Amino acid sequence: MRTRVRCLYFLLAALVGVSSAAASTVTINYSGVVDNLIDNGGFLAGISMGDPVTGTLTFTTTPSDQLPGPQLGLYAYWGAPAHVEVTVNGQTFANDFAANTAWLTSLISGYLGLPPGMINTGPVTAMVGDNIFFYSGFTDALAVVGVGTPSSWGAAPPFLGIGGIAVVFADFLPPLTMFVNDDLPEVVPLENVNWAHGYILSALPGAPYGYILGFQITSFEQPGTQIPEPGTFVLMAGGLAGLLYWRRRR
Repeated sequence: MRTRVRCLYFLLAALVGVSSAAASTVTINYSGVVDNLIDNGGFLAGISMGDPVTGTLTFTTTPSDQLPGPQLGLYAYWGAPAHVEVTVNGQTFANDFAANTAWLTSLISGYLGLPPGMINTGPVTAMVGDNIFFYSGFTDALAVVGVGTPSSWGAAPPFLGIGGIAVVFADFLPPLTMFVNDDLPEVVPLENVNWAHGYILSALPGAPYGYILGFQITSFEQPGTQIPEPGTFVLMAGGLAGLLYWRRRR
């Protein structure tokens, strides 16, 4: 009897683990319009203000936070299913897991005033901020960055040596209820987002050539966010645990 009980306890642990893993992949689909063009070199001739934009991003909740403290978290990804993609006028820009991310690591380290070697960004990097200063005020925000290569970029505008996509969902309105800490969320509280924007950028290092394509995100959704509370597997585990307890009491 003890052996059976021990085996069932292991089964309960496995069921709870499956419930957690099933909710750990997060995808957000979004759409919007081009609202900003900065072009040094004539690369954006085929793109105009107001052009439609569609995109998707995916990350998981498995990486560890590379930053100390509870207000700003940084999470790096080096493989699928993490993904960032934007399509403008039929041209798709996406991350590439073969990309060199040294420039992004240097950029974020410098912006945060971190010593060299403290962080390491990936071809997809997510950041979660809880009550952090951003632009001209404090905000809760989720930012996901994808680093590209010529093979993950279209022909016009071209990839110029370094390049990436940044997508930001933010809550600027007090009392800033989007996040309560810097943990990666399994369900992103998109209902609290009041500012959403994205950027596609590419530059030639050491030369005054490059472009930034900005787009306002006007609609967004996280498919499949109806996660039962508690989850089906957890309910099953709880029921089995109750049954085990009752049988042992007998």
